[in-house]
Amino acid sequence: MDTIFALTSGAPPCAIAVVRVSGPSAGSVAERLTGRALIPRVAVLTNLKIIDSSELIDRGLMLWFPSPNSFTGEDCVEFHVHGSRAVIGCLFETLSKFPNCRPAAAGEFSRRAYVNGKLDLTRLEGLGDLINSDTDAQRRQAIGVMMGGLKSTAEAWRVKLIDILTLVEADIDFSDEGDVLHENNSDIRKLLEEIKEEFHQAILRARTGVKVRDGFSVVILGPPNAGKSALLNWITQREIAIVSPQPGTTRDVLEANIDLKGLPVSFFDTAGVRDGEDLIEVEGVRRAFVRAKSADLAIWLTEFSNDQRIPDELIGTNVLEVRSKADLCENWHQEHPHDLAVSSHTGIGLRELLDAIYHNLCEREPSFEPALISRSRQVSQISAAHRLLQCACEADIAPELIADDLRCAVRCIEELSGKIDSEDVLDSLFSSFCIGK
Repeated sequence: MDTIFALTSGAPPCAIAVVRVSGPSAGSVAERLTGRALIPRVAVLTNLKIIDSSELIDRGLMLWFPSPNSFTGEDCVEFHVHGSRAVIGCLFETLSKFPNCRPAAAGEFSRRAYVNGKLDLTRLEGLGDLINSDTDAQRRQAIGVMMGGLKSTAEAWRVKLIDILTLVEADIDFSDEGDVLHENNSDIRKLLEEIKEEFHQAILRARTGVKVRDGFSVVILGPPNAGKSALLNWITQREIAIVSPQPGTTRDVLEANIDLKGLPVSFFDTAGVRDGEDLIEVEGVRRAFVRAKSADLAIWLTEFSNDQRIPDELIGTNVLEVRSKADLCENWHQEHPHDLAVSSHTGIGLRELLDAIYHNLCEREPSFEPALISRSRQVSQISAAHRLLQCACEADIAPELIADDLRCAVRCIEELSGKIDSEDVLDSLFSSFCIGK
């Protein structure tokens, strides 16, 4: 097996760069570079020299992690050096001169950790989500999965399913004796119902987990010149959209992402809703409604002087009505104290609007506690197991069929945690990791 290396810290230039080396030659590489004996798990200040030369690459820290007590489960060494492009380039060039020592591919360190049993598939997915987390909710959720929360839950489910399967198979094997489990059929049914309900609750919570991981979507719609683009710019504190008094400035859907009190939220500015003959504008309006129907929330924004009703195309959509340009109507809040009115010019009502959006999104979810299930693959495996248990719970079903459903459910849970390898899942997962992970 090759020994691999990569930069595991931020891109240069930076104050400190961490270069990780993992594989069977990691120890000998470290000894050749530093000229000193290795001390496990102790940071040592040392010189790093070009091999077969006295020329100094840099002076930094070295950490040695012998197998199996390392991230990858292999011999592993880390060099903490100054983070200039020249230092890193020289170190990489020197490492490449060692036999069977090469740069790591994307996610290759993590893949070796998986192969060597240091991480299961769910913990790897949690690690990937943690690396890509932008909000506090995403961080807390990813930490829970990375630390083994889903792995422990999946293992508990697997044990329960196997225990029930054992009872069912005993019933099949000794049914002619009349004294094994026929009289305890109700107990088996009860156990099946209990674990089926556990899967059902997990699937319900998974909706929140997926939303926290992938983000919520909020679409801003309204007539032309209602202030949609100005509102988007204020929410993001950036000039995302062009603001102009000319109607129909926005033709396509514009997207911007923010951290809303820990929730990842994507806001979409859309074309002004009106009847028009311009084919491009008509297409923009069509796209606005398509986006709104699939969104978690649509904001219908109109001026305080405009009573245009919510379009029929938004029927069945979660809609929040908001009045814009509130600075032009001094008595608006007195006359309509319970309505949302904002001004992107003065900032009136904008904080209240963000609060309303946040509470609206929260109310649509059963709980915003970090969920263990946050990926569509995980939802698919648990949903498949849940369907199998629904079949097993049907009245008058033969014990042999119950046993078969349980065996298939066990397989679904084993695939969830990676006990049964799925190369396409692994390839997709590791390709999303950075080179140094």
